[in-house]
Amino acid sequence: MDRGRHNGALPRSTPPNRHQHAPVPLRLQAGESSGHRLKTACSNCRQQKIKCRTNDDLVTPCERCARMSLTCAYEPRHVRGRRQRDKEALARAPKRMLVAKLTGDDNLRTSIAARSALSALPAPSPLAAGDSIHSRSSRSQKSSGITFTDTPIAHPSVAIIRSDQEPRLTSSGTDVMPPPPHPPHLHPQYTYQSSAQTLARSVDGLQLDADVIDNLFSKYFRCYHPFLPLIDSSLRPNDIYAQSSFLFWSILAVASRRWPKDPGLMPALRSRALTHAMTSIFSPTTGTSTITAILLLLSWSFPETQTYDEMPYVFSSALLHAAMRIGMNNPEATQDYSRIKLSLSEAECKRRFQLYAHCLVLYQRSSCCMGNSFGQIMTPFSQNSQQYMAALPLPLRFQMDVSDILVRASMAVAKNGLVISSQVQCSSFDSLLQNYLAELALCESRQSAKLSALELLYLKISELMLHAFQFFKTPADKHLESWRPAFDSACALVHQFNDLVKSMQIDLYGTFYVYHGVLLAACVILRCLKTPFAESIGDYYSTAQALLFSSINIQRNISVVEGDKPAKSSWGLQNLWRSNSAFRHSDGSWNLDLRVRSRFSSSVLYDTMWWVREEFTGQSGAYAKKSVPPPRTSFLRKGPSHSSISCRLNRICSLNASV
Repeated sequence: MDRGRHNGALPRSTPPNRHQHAPVPLRLQAGESSGHRLKTACSNCRQQKIKCRTNDDLVTPCERCARMSLTCAYEPRHVRGRRQRDKEALARAPKRMLVAKLTGDDNLRTSIAARSALSALPAPSPLAAGDSIHSRSSRSQKSSGITFTDTPIAHPSVAIIRSDQEPRLTSSGTDVMPPPPHPPHLHPQYTYQSSAQTLARSVDGLQLDADVIDNLFSKYFRCYHPFLPLIDSSLRPNDIYAQSSFLFWSILAVASRRWPKDPGLMPALRSRALTHAMTSIFSPTTGTSTITAILLLLSWSFPETQTYDEMPYVFSSALLHAAMRIGMNNPEATQDYSRIKLSLSEAECKRRFQLYAHCLVLYQRSSCCMGNSFGQIMTPFSQNSQQYMAALPLPLRFQMDVSDILVRASMAVAKNGLVISSQVQCSSFDSLLQNYLAELALCESRQSAKLSALELLYLKISELMLHAFQFFKTPADKHLESWRPAFDSACALVHQFNDLVKSMQIDLYGTFYVYHGVLLAACVILRCLKTPFAESIGDYYSTAQALLFSSINIQRNISVVEGDKPAKSSWGLQNLWRSNSAFRHSDGSWNLDLRVRSRFSSSVLYDTMWWVREEFTGQSGAYAKKSVPPPRTSFLRKGPSHSSISCRLNRICSLNASV
């Protein structure tokens, strides 16, 4: 009995004799003031908010406790614990915190952190108040499973968001990054020296020490940043994490591509980064940091797996529309795309338009690489759009001009038809290509003194894509002389690749567009050397053969893991070079016409890969051996051809003159 008084719970004793007078209620003996409403329910029923069917003597167990074999105890000052719905809300807090961090919703992030901090506080002890008989046992605080931590791993306490750790926000709730400086075009010697100690971080159970984070950031700014200068190199890991945790982990994911100290780090970050990208790109509060993070992940895409492929092409279109959804394509009318009042400065508008330009170039390049050149053409929405275009960095503006020319050329070729057989079609096709090649040459001549070797490489890749349309002429054996511009352009491109490999290690740290360029050049050279066209190059054959082997070696260096696309393509081209049946029919005659014609300038690449599949992977018979090409193929709405437009214009001019 003494023990029961000490613990505060009054155990049920033996029922008294019914013929005796009812005893004084024990709750009054416990010191309950008679001036307040008396509580007769036991602690278990009060916890569940259920009517307690018991006697006033508090001796006989209530019906529910007796039925469920529970200890029926009475606590005058019982405090009801957390209900089931509160537990479910607390369990959903980690996921909401993840979404808040990825999308940059700082209001949601602060409220969740404050609520988690309050839930972690211990409940007031009844014994400390001096008005309770029974002391409740404190519930153990289990880990909520929050994957992103704002505090060092060594201190797993509840994170309270401080004002000095918050990024600079605009009125729309999107974070703003300072404009990056003009990047060096050669390999910079960047060494990270932190003014403040870098904190260890964790994401979805993956923990990284501060030294690893510093080394990865140093490698990113030294090796990858010159190819896509989106982030201010003066920012430190702690600053970037405070600005956007998703951007922080995206930088680490890119830098881990060739991390010899931990080869398993990139696969570990791949699944986490892709999951966070899918979560954030469809969020209504997408900010500039999210756009920047996805740009990095798409420019250095992860190796393909059995579950996903062609990441840049699929994600780039979603990223472009996500940027347009928040008005980044029309900076002066950003208010029209927001639900709240905005107060963007001129520098912030220019920064947003610059990110949109990067998204547009990425989308157009990925479309051309996939052989789907119906990319969006940059059109000004207002008079001030030209002002924002002029404010873009020179390398970015040059890349936009080159990409725009390539997209317009592909669309014009599609309208003219992808099967070119007659002499009239060949003449019209040649004049069409010459017009766009002249635009590229003019674009180069106007800025040749200010362009770096990297921008000139992008220009040569675009020239090769235009010359690759010459392979669409049929029959190919009568138009072998038309292959010469494509062959010369491919050889010059490989020469330029070799120079950049020595100067800035482009084979190790270049973007996905670099891989596509060297693969297209290798396919063009291989087709020219394995066909009767090789007879027209004379003594240059050995040099072209060396360039082919060099392009294959570059693809091997681009490979990140065994079995990815660069590794497969280098293996296929090497075996196709040794094959005696490549580009031939089963009877030994030449088969020079393109069988893949719907992939535009990349058709020669995909056609070469199908020769590899048919001979070395057991997929023969995918294309008829001696198939006759269709009469005319157009993937756009049928309209007048290039020659018919000229005739119609001349007729209109003559009619006007006669009138």
